[in-house]
Amino acid sequence: MDTFQQFKIKTTSGKGSFKVVDSTQKTIELVYEKWVNGVSRSLYNNIYIKPVNVWGVETYIYKNDKKVGQIISGLGSMTIKIENLNEEKLKYLLQYSTPKLLKLDIFNEQNELQFSMSEDINSNFLCNKITRDYCIEMGKYDAEIDIAELLIYCGYAARKYLSITDCNYYYAQSLKFKN
Repeated sequence: MDTFQQFKIKTTSGKGSFKVVDSTQKTIELVYEKWVNGVSRSLYNNIYIKPVNVWGVETYIYKNDKKVGQIISGLGSMTIKIENLNEEKLKYLLQYSTPKLLKLDIFNEQNELQFSMSEDINSNFLCNKITRDYCIEMGKYDAEIDIAELLIYCGYAARKYLSITDCNYYYAQSLKFKN
């Protein structure tokens, strides 16, 4: 994996807000307005992310008040569909990849690994964090879209993926206790 530029995603609040930090310590933050409804904003490229409904299977992405994409929940994965600056439609797949340590791989439409998000085991765990911190390992990133912008979408999708899988886990556990 190429490590020419190092990124991290760091949780900044119990509501799920996070920041993308690069090796020069420049930061871009995504702030959740309300944890319950999943609506979030970033000043970076004037990004606004909003779930379609309370179940949040589909989430719309807006830039400068224009809908430019969506995040869709799937079985064991999340799909990010987004338009780049040339208004070309791009598709990325965020997929859980390893059982020992939380690791999510992001693939483009040609199934090429763009980068991986691995749980940062050196981060301080706080019980009020709803998401985790991630180290980003670059793959063969195709640069079809700004990397910082894609990391914002992937950070949001990872949080959403984990909240869905955690709910499923706790629901399954509750069924065990009923029987």
